[in-house]
Amino acid sequence: MWPRRVAEYLEWRAGCAGGAVADLSRGRVSVALALVPPFLAGLVAFGWRALALAGAACLAAFASDAIAKLMRPEGSRGWRWAWLTSGLLVGAMMPPHAPIWLAALCGSIAVFAGHVLFGRKGYCWLPPSAAGLLAAPFLLPSLMASGEWPVLRSYASGTILSFEGSDVADAGPRRSYSEALARGSIPSKPAVLQLTPQAAFRAPAGGDPGAGTESAGRAFDLVQVLSGYTSGTCGGTSGFAWIVAALLLLLTGSALWRPAAVGAAIFAAGMLAASAPPGDIAEWLSQAAAHMLTGGFPAALLCWTSDPAVAGRTPRAQAAAGAVFGLLAIAHRTVLPPVEDLAFASVVAAALTPLLDRLWPPAPPPETPPVATSHDITRPSVEARTVETTPAEGRPVRDEPVRKEDAGPAPSGRGSAGTESANAKPAGGERDVENRANYETKNANGDF
Repeated sequence: MWPRRVAEYLEWRAGCAGGAVADLSRGRVSVALALVPPFLAGLVAFGWRALALAGAACLAAFASDAIAKLMRPEGSRGWRWAWLTSGLLVGAMMPPHAPIWLAALCGSIAVFAGHVLFGRKGYCWLPPSAAGLLAAPFLLPSLMASGEWPVLRSYASGTILSFEGSDVADAGPRRSYSEALARGSIPSKPAVLQLTPQAAFRAPAGGDPGAGTESAGRAFDLVQVLSGYTSGTCGGTSGFAWIVAALLLLLTGSALWRPAAVGAAIFAAGMLAASAPPGDIAEWLSQAAAHMLTGGFPAALLCWTSDPAVAGRTPRAQAAAGAVFGLLAIAHRTVLPPVEDLAFASVVAAALTPLLDRLWPPAPPPETPPVATSHDITRPSVEARTVETTPAEGRPVRDEPVRKEDAGPAPSGRGSAGTESANAKPAGGERDVENRANYETKNANGDF
């Protein structure tokens, strides 16, 4: 079912990793725990729909994983808890106003594409959840390409009360919301549309990024980014929550530090170059920090590009994959269509991993000499041969084992005429007679 080249590459990776299957399973549990703070922030900003989207993606991923194990039982090794992390990441990177069926379908695609088609023994060619999310723009292009995503009205007004019963999908424009607040009345819609971080960056300079497309600006409020007071994906709004998640992933080894560091450095340098430096240097640096904490960048960098199950085997290959991701993330913020989850950048960086491992292959393990054991000690071989002579006493002789050292050289097999001789006796036969006589004499005297 797998493409041949990809299957061979994944078999090679699994062989290089040795017995790292248990480590991958523990890493997936760490990823699930690290996603708890971003999801808590998403519940505050988007209400029950964020939990419903994540739950639908996890249930679909679990069902797809069970079907895949029935279809291919021999391929289930190494995928423990993989359905959980794939479902949670799909739910975390979904738009808050997406339909429930879209999250379930993307979760199912993540398992079949990432685990079954392009995965083996716990290792993946493509990040499973990123492969599932990559199908969302094709399934609902108008939803994913929209530059305005909603947040709950109660959260937008500065409180976190009464958000449980409100549907964030029922959102109105920011202008009508601001006008209702100015009149002292309650807005009619429970949620309000705001520019996504990538759409706000591309908007003309001047104005408030959260005011809408009619008056937008490139500036980010770092305090709002840290607290989660921005529109975005269900688990990608709070920068502070992702700082906590990054520390947990890096300290537990669930995310490799080398691709994460290279990707973050290249992306930060690119966004600093793309942003016009203001008079205040601290403000200029805070804008780069805000870019790194919004738009799904930390999730894509830490959970996809830096995943040990996806990243290359050598430090150079890992750093090169991080550099590719950082460059593509810059292109997403400046040139390519604005997509908040950065799944395309992660999939391209992962797709180049086999080539990077070929350019910088891991060093072969040192050869160790075999250690001799007690079973390896060489003993003289014993061969059973029938002695055709009888001792001088005339008693019958049993077939006894005769050592090769005592048997003499092998028979020549040729007579005096150079032809095959059936009556030729093996050389050393006289010594056999002498040995047999000595054996019988000692046996009769009780010397044994």
